[in-house]
Amino acid sequence: DTAKSDKTSKTSNHNEIELFPNSINDLFYGAARVDRDAFTSQFDLGVPLDRTTRGNSQALLLYSSEGAMPSSVTKNATENCNVLKIILTQPNQHRHCLALVGQWESYHIHKWMRLPPDNQGGINPDWPLRPVARTYNERKGKAQLIPRKHNVDRYEKILVRYLSTLKDTLEKLKPIAESVAGEDLTIVVLTCNFGQAELLLNFLCNYRSFGFKKSQILVFPTDLKTKELVDSMGDIATFYDETNFQEMPEDSAGKYGDNKFKGMMMAKVFCVHWVVSLGYNVLFQDVDVIWFNNPLKF
Repeated sequence: DTAKSDKTSKTSNHNEIELFPNSINDLFYGAARVDRDAFTSQFDLGVPLDRTTRGNSQALLLYSSEGAMPSSVTKNATENCNVLKIILTQPNQHRHCLALVGQWESYHIHKWMRLPPDNQGGINPDWPLRPVARTYNERKGKAQLIPRKHNVDRYEKILVRYLSTLKDTLEKLKPIAESVAGEDLTIVVLTCNFGQAELLLNFLCNYRSFGFKKSQILVFPTDLKTKELVDSMGDIATFYDETNFQEMPEDSAGKYGDNKFKGMMMAKVFCVHWVVSLGYNVLFQDVDVIWFNNPLKF
């Protein structure tokens, strides 16, 4: 296959369009490089973006057909895109390769690494590429361990207790949920322990600033200190379930993934499941978030 005529055409501001040969046209017709900040400012990606650097100042766009190609990447690189998929990938990766293969669409990223059979010790260039889980990394290889038996036994007991008391818990929660839910049957759900109570109070003050006539917030404190603190505010509903929260940590986590952190992650699952089981819509958020606008109207 030969490349199309005028294979590369340049425009101002260092934006560039390139057309691909016929051998790949069923997958991609062409590509363009556009200013990273200008491009990402058009779309809410749901995560805060890292600062643009000299070596990470452009985004690469691939176009599936001639009809998808823009008339000018300087004005609007996505003007003819009916569907846009954005992939975030870490810059400054050493000897990483990214392959795009035409095939039935899968949102799973297949990952291969040069690791020894024991999965230990990190990358070894002497070994061939082989498929690995996404949790493997270059330094350690297998970074996430399979849960050990004592952990499995511990969480099995917690889950059995949760399920065996579910019916009674829902009966206790039902009247509280009914009093909080809005006309659209939506409840804003938060859970917190005393170690994070300052962040919870910060959000509740932020929530009050919107001047809602009725609070749709339901807080699930995992200890009595936090429940008493929220109850003292007067207009915020709480539900404390001693049976399932009695072993939850009262202090904040020391680091990501420690036992206190894991306990609070389980509390999040419990409280969302309870409210959803009663038939309500749930807007769940962590307590370290504040609102710039009312998300309930969207």
